[in-house]
Amino acid sequence: TEDTKKLRFQVELEFVQCLANPNYVNFLAQRGYFKEKTFINYLKYLLYWKEPEYAKFLKYPMCLYYLDLLQYESFRKEIINAQCCKFIDDQMLLHWQHYTRKRMKFIGISGLLSEEDSDSSSSASDTPVSQALSEPSATSNMPDKIILRFYDSIIHESDLKLLEGRNWLNDSLISFWFEHLHHNVFYGRSDLLFISPEVTQLIKMGDQCELPLFLDPLNARYRRYIFLPVNNNSSLVSSGGSHWSLLVYSKYDQKWFHYDSQKGSNYRDARSLVYRINSYMNRYSSATLEDAECSQQDNSYDCGAFVMLHAQKVAENATKSLDLGTCLVQRSEAYKMREVIFDLINRLKR
Repeated sequence: TEDTKKLRFQVELEFVQCLANPNYVNFLAQRGYFKEKTFINYLKYLLYWKEPEYAKFLKYPMCLYYLDLLQYESFRKEIINAQCCKFIDDQMLLHWQHYTRKRMKFIGISGLLSEEDSDSSSSASDTPVSQALSEPSATSNMPDKIILRFYDSIIHESDLKLLEGRNWLNDSLISFWFEHLHHNVFYGRSDLLFISPEVTQLIKMGDQCELPLFLDPLNARYRRYIFLPVNNNSSLVSSGGSHWSLLVYSKYDQKWFHYDSQKGSNYRDARSLVYRINSYMNRYSSATLEDAECSQQDNSYDCGAFVMLHAQKVAENATKSLDLGTCLVQRSEAYKMREVIFDLINRLKR
């Protein structure tokens, strides 16, 4: 029936997007799913989500990256046998189920598990994966219209509305701006690497042994400059966070420069990222962290705008071999960033 087809579509959509969470992939590995032929065939069947007519429904395109990797037996064995891969608690499945069902993003409006979700945790541990993904709620049947797909970024209607007032800019908008810098403003500059907020959060909160999964495909070890948007959210599977800052690695200076428009607010999170990536980049020589002098915001909502401006300005300085210890932009530019992004999105979607 049509209702059955619709439910099947929603369940498979939820499951495929769960693959964007490395902890959930580890959960499947430790539960033995990757040793079952039926489950392996199911992963092959799910490759249809790579087709444009289905991929347009995905809010977490990174899931397709994992779906591809899971087709290889060598990759599945590596996850199962990795010494540093700790057992994932059963509650991880419940939290990720709640996270995707509510259509949250890695960084966005803060929220907590409802009492109903909390009460259901006790029965989730032994539920098969296909049944653990709950039937979509009425609100999930109201799709957030996709306005623009630009390389690895997706802009939804709800993202565009954030540009209409004095709103906190989210990860989707920052990810879009970083794609714009990479593909338009600094096209052809392979020495510059702009990492999205989603991947940055996975690097910060995921398992240390999983860093090569995210950074090796980006050739991070060979880049002269790496740009990461830092958020003070301390969870991988629930949304939150209240402040953005920018972290930039300079291979030439052997330094990490931290540009915080509310100086000191994100230092702990920046330091955590530096520690993790240093261990990946070079285990024998670690770049030091330096608080850069940068423009300061005079309100509570322009941190994302300053991250975008600082990223472009620092990249310009890097291409000119200028000092990266200082990055000053006009506050008036930050005020206008919403209009700039809005116009850019409208131009690109034509």
